[in-house]
Amino acid sequence: MDIKSVAGLMQLRLTADEEAVFTEQLTRILDHATQLQRVDIDGVDQTVTPNPAFNVVRDDTPQPSLDRDVALSLAPQQANHLVIVPKVFD
Repeated sequence: MDIKSVAGLMQLRLTADEEAVFTEQLTRILDHATQLQRVDIDGVDQTVTPNPAFNVVRDDTPQPSLDRDVALSLAPQQANHLVIVPKVFD
C-alpha cells in the first residue's frame, strides 16, 4: 500500500461549520509555530528539563518512626499485623 492510498483511507468528512472551525484553529497553530521560529535563541543553552539536575533525595539513614502496633491501630482495617486495603485490580 503506498502513501496516497493510506492518505485516502484517512480522509475526514467534515461539515462546512467543522471545516471553518478547524481551518481557523489550524491557522492559529501554524501562525504560532511561525512566531516561535522567529525567536532569537542565539547564545541560549539547550535545556533538557526546567528543573535543576541534582539529586534531591535525602540520605537513606534509619530514623525513629512509629511503633508497629501504633501504626496498625491507625489503619481503618488490619489483620495478622498487616494493613488491609481495598482491592484495586481484578
